[in-house]
Amino acid sequence: MVNDEMNILILGNQGYVGPELIKHLRQNYPSSKLIGYDCGFFTKHYTTDKPSPDRLLDVQFYGDVRNFDNQILDTIDVASEHRARCKL
Repeated sequence: MVNDEMNILILGNQGYVGPELIKHLRQNYPSSKLIGYDCGFFTKHYTTDKPSPDRLLDVQFYGDVRNFDNQILDTIDVASEHRARCKL
């Protein structure tokens, strides 16, 4: 259960689901700290001129989850995983 004072980690925040989740969480839990973690693989392929949903995050980490720094989890209350990778 999410309350309004949680630290929420969104893995894969720059994909298809992540941006919508960020908007939803920011609107419904405005005092929560939103933290994104993504490899940034598709950021160069954005096809919109709308502002990036990353602006709604408090912190953005970049990295490969296969080499995830577990210290990031030290202050996390909730993690939501939406990561995927496809071959184009």
